[in-house]
Amino acid sequence: MENEEKNIFSKILKKRTLKILLIPLLLFLFVGIFCFIYLAEAKTDNVRKVTLLIYPKDDFTAVKSDLIREGVVGSSNIPFSLFSKVLRYSENVKAGHYVIEPKTSVLSLVRKLRAGNQDPVKMVILTSRTAEDFSKKVCNHLMIDHDELMKEIKTRTVNHTNEIFEYIVPNTYDVYWTTTARDFLDKLKKESDRFWQKNEEKLKSSALTKREVIILASIVGEETNKRDEMPRIAGVYINRLKKNMLLQADPTVKFAVGDFSLRRITGKHLQTESEFNTYKHSGLPPAPICMPSTEALSAVLNYERHDYVYFCAKEDFSGYHNFASTHAEHIQNAIRYRNALNQRGIK
Repeated sequence: MENEEKNIFSKILKKRTLKILLIPLLLFLFVGIFCFIYLAEAKTDNVRKVTLLIYPKDDFTAVKSDLIREGVVGSSNIPFSLFSKVLRYSENVKAGHYVIEPKTSVLSLVRKLRAGNQDPVKMVILTSRTAEDFSKKVCNHLMIDHDELMKEIKTRTVNHTNEIFEYIVPNTYDVYWTTTARDFLDKLKKESDRFWQKNEEKLKSSALTKREVIILASIVGEETNKRDEMPRIAGVYINRLKKNMLLQADPTVKFAVGDFSLRRITGKHLQTESEFNTYKHSGLPPAPICMPSTEALSAVLNYERHDYVYFCAKEDFSGYHNFASTHAEHIQNAIRYRNALNQRGIK
């Protein structure tokens, strides 16, 4: 009887001991699950889209400082610090352009940064007058160094850096911020090739070479910003080329002088000695005088067939032009425009 009572007491004691041990274990497990859920559900603090630029020289401290400054994480953000340590991000910082959406999961942010999954930059390539201008615009948006890009441009051109515009079509491109000058120009070249493949039939029907279309489009685009008039102006220049007439394009004179702000071309400007001056040299210039817009390229590929060989800005300063088939008719148009310039005191 006594042994039986001892066994019963022993069993009760074991159960109590088990409960005593189980309670803190369950409590610890509950706290652990709560912490895990808290960390997994932790979001960034930013309420607007944030762009983070990480340079090759930046370390984890610099990145965290930028995130704090931009309001993405707080100065004592435990989830970010913990995930960065667990995933060893602090040892694997990767340069790049990262877009952080509002209230992003902190865990997904660290994973993104750790993997170097940067977001491409929407690079809008617009017309530029010189390769130098083009390079400066690009380097304002990408990590490429201006001198590095100009060096790469010079390796791809022969006589003039503006020849690079023969391989670039204005458009919006997705480009990685950390791309190299070589890869960037390669990408633009591929897109240009696609453009010309799509317009292969139009190029054939124009009876012009691709290079001639690009150079002529660079002049047409500088002559007018009126899209509906571009094909007619293109037709004038093609007629003059066919007749072996000097193009006498004012934009080429501005390019030769190096002053694109000129509003009135004088006899002094026309005497500028330059292979780009189409008042002194026959045919097309040796290279584009700017990066032509897609509208100007289309205008040349679809140039208007007519018998005009002259045009002059309208005296109403509307931006449109008067066209003429004879020199006498053109002189009358020119006189009206000069009188309008004199009346407005434009020199």
